[in-house]
Amino acid sequence: MTYVDAVRHFRDKSNYDYSCSETMVAAANKAYDLNLPPQVLRTMAPFSGGLLTEDVCGIMTGGLAVIGLLYTNHVAHDSDQMVEVSKAFISQFKETFATAQCVDLKAVYRDEQTGCTDLIIQGAAVLEAIIEANPRV
Repeated sequence: MTYVDAVRHFRDKSNYDYSCSETMVAAANKAYDLNLPPQVLRTMAPFSGGLLTEDVCGIMTGGLAVIGLLYTNHVAHDSDQMVEVSKAFISQFKETFATAQCVDLKAVYRDEQTGCTDLIIQGAAVLEAIIEANPRV
């Protein structure tokens, strides 16, 4: 299952009720066979809805968590590839959507029936492309 397919899977509201940030990590757990304990998914809750304040988008923060899970060696300052992949994702996210602010993104992309599902899928595609372009070393 691709990462984007996993995101679609976890946005099925009849089976799951994950936020944007939670969806990004749950999908990575499934797509990349990370075998994360449930506590890891719960750590993403405060990043939902733009840090719960419509600030930095939960798709971006969730995506950065995925990058951390995939590319961090032991700690951040010992993970040059994680830093580069993070910067690439942030740059591409902002280039694709013109902002990383939840409040601005919701104004353009949020739908009353599906919430931010379409945006989450698009953001996941950005992340998946970055991951595919940067094999883990």
